[in-house]
Amino acid sequence: MDDAHKNILREHLPYEIDLLEQCIEAWRKSTPASIRESKEVWAKREMPKNGFWLHARNLIEFFETSAADRQAAAADHFTTKPRHYEMPSKETKQKIHAQIAHLNYDRVTEFGKLTFDDALRIKSQIDRAVAEFQDHLTAEAQALWEKRAPIKVLYENLPSQSSTASWSKPIEWP
Repeated sequence: MDDAHKNILREHLPYEIDLLEQCIEAWRKSTPASIRESKEVWAKREMPKNGFWLHARNLIEFFETSAADRQAAAADHFTTKPRHYEMPSKETKQKIHAQIAHLNYDRVTEFGKLTFDDALRIKSQIDRAVAEFQDHLTAEAQALWEKRAPIKVLYENLPSQSSTASWSKPIEWP
């Protein structure tokens, strides 16, 4: 395995997973919007959302890209055989792309944006993909990869746009 592939396993893939998890946790802890909030407060509330979707997009691409594509890192480069990972629908991926990746005419307004509930669902799909990936690594990849368990996102103090914000006791997800 060349150094570029080793770096994916040692540094870049863990970085994406760690930031995805820290962003969803920061998003969960964020305060509801206020009419009188400053731009700084608004930006601090928005950053975890944007960070989550950016890293989700990168991880979805990693798990869906074929090893035949030499321009992008792919999970298949490291597993004993190509795997099929359950990833978000094409429509959801287009929504992530339109909401985060580009300033274009398909960009959604506040009421069409992906929600915290969407993020939980997609994180769960990514968590399952990471678990399957870890279970099917080649011997060489296993020697480089530090096995990980996903963080549990508690259903308490959820962001206001979540449909479960009124729940009173914590529930672990997934």
